[in-house]
Amino acid sequence: MVQPNRVLNDRHRKAVAVRFGVGHGGLAYPDPVKATQPVLVITALTDHPQRWTAFTSLAHHMDPNSIQALANLTRHQDWTVRRAAIAALAQRPISEISRHAVLAAMDDPISFVKRGALLAAGALGLTDAAPLMKSALHHADADIREAALEALGGVWNPTDFDAVWRIHRLDPSVTLRKKAAFIVRANVDQSCWQEVFEGWQGDPLPRHRQWAIELVEEFGTATDVPRLAHLTEDRDGHVRRAAERTGALLLSRT
Repeated sequence: MVQPNRVLNDRHRKAVAVRFGVGHGGLAYPDPVKATQPVLVITALTDHPQRWTAFTSLAHHMDPNSIQALANLTRHQDWTVRRAAIAALAQRPISEISRHAVLAAMDDPISFVKRGALLAAGALGLTDAAPLMKSALHHADADIREAALEALGGVWNPTDFDAVWRIHRLDPSVTLRKKAAFIVRANVDQSCWQEVFEGWQGDPLPRHRQWAIELVEEFGTATDVPRLAHLTEDRDGHVRRAAERTGALLLSRT
């Protein structure tokens, strides 16, 4: 049985395409699939264990009816069909059809489907889904919060900083706090670097103290060198050397 998000090799994709009449002449995903009746194929596969592969192949079909059919299946009574259809829609360029389907699926009552929709929204760059992503960061289910966090990282806007910083500082999940830290580090800018520095300069994790130093180097000036004083005496040798080097670099810029 094909599992969610499994990486499929070309031979497997070809076999599935041939088995279900999705392609002609061995042409299968990721090339445009030349199916004559893609909508019928999709409908017939809703109960088949290889629906994940077939849906993904059909998502690359050039016929807009295929995308509409997949969008319709995001409302199927079987949640596993809904989840497979969302995953397929996330693997092709965004369209209004898929956009509306993914946004609607973010309110799905089944956690697995909701998570898939959040990840799809991030992968597709749905910036208008950011409010829903930020709302999901408060969900009781840590898996949903994690999906929302990853999705928000994919559509990052500086206005998202407070929500992600809160996860980093306060979420009960160590995994989520760590992921949020990496997202913050990748997106920190002039507007928030000082708050992040204050949060990390005394953090128990050496990596965060070193990141704090990097922020001073990236955004600071010679007037910020005193902020590094205690870090030049850090118990971690890498942190000490980074602080000394950054202080000297900032002073040389004057």
